[in-house]
Amino acid sequence: MRSGGPGERGFTLVEVLVAMVILALAGVALAQFQALQARTTARLALLGLARIEADNRAIELLLRANGPTAAEAGVNANGGRPLRWEIRPGPSPDPARFPNLRRFDISVSEPEGGRPLVVRQVVRAP
Repeated sequence: MRSGGPGERGFTLVEVLVAMVILALAGVALAQFQALQARTTARLALLGLARIEADNRAIELLLRANGPTAAEAGVNANGGRPLRWEIRPGPSPDPARFPNLRRFDISVSEPEGGRPLVVRQVVRAP
């Protein structure tokens, strides 16, 4: 802050412009952080819904009289979001000790496919 003469007080134009640039940069940084928070929150919500869908598929699988013999897939809406699920039967985790058990892999992904959001394994008698 400079004073030009008696009775003249205030900031110079350069000082005001520097302060405005600093405030603008802080505003841009806060806006970017808020956008990152929104994306992270949306991703966490999607992962939570995918976990619920995988757990629902596992419970339904355990309540069936017999497990599926071939892969099954479908799309369900959970929390207003469509999620693709797939159940793939597999061998027993330890065929020598537990020949009557079968493993089922449950995966949940977005409807477009891609990498699974959640993978669960269920072991049960056929």
